[in-house]
Amino acid sequence: MQLLTFLQTDNGFCRVYYKDNVKNVFCYQPSHVRGQYALYACSRDGEPSHAVGHQDFKIDCLPDSEGCSTAAEFSAWYLSTVSEHQRISAIFYPQVWVDDEAVEVDPGATTIDVTSEILRLGRVKAMALKDNDSPSDDLRLAVNSPQWVQNWPGPFRVVCSQSIRDYFSRDTVAAAS
Repeated sequence: MQLLTFLQTDNGFCRVYYKDNVKNVFCYQPSHVRGQYALYACSRDGEPSHAVGHQDFKIDCLPDSEGCSTAAEFSAWYLSTVSEHQRISAIFYPQVWVDDEAVEVDPGATTIDVTSEILRLGRVKAMALKDNDSPSDDLRLAVNSPQWVQNWPGPFRVVCSQSIRDYFSRDTVAAAS
């Protein structure tokens, strides 16, 4: 599994460009099947040369989709096709106060898919997240988070840093292939 680093979005050609760790350029562009994208290895000038299997790659961030239809469509497609072993998760631990101490309660740990939120942050910001810290606590509000988790009234903690490190680690990426 190879990690690709975002380069740019080209609305004119409906392409989203990434590079690998040796600076080879790749682009995702719409395939012949409506709503689907294909990954292509590109020449240095950005022209697609041949298709490659996108399941062998993962990306470091989603492109900014504000005002960019190509980025929005690509992001929706990518998130819908990410395999289970490429997902990033956070674990939510609900707690209550008992004698001034936060104690875990039922239903216990709940795993939340935070792939979308982490890839929108990008690798640098995501790697800076720490477990049980205010920025990582916001992951409980993820799109895929159960409503009861989003509305939890008491204390809680969120653990995510290991899953994030596993996703972005080049060692893990190389070992998985």
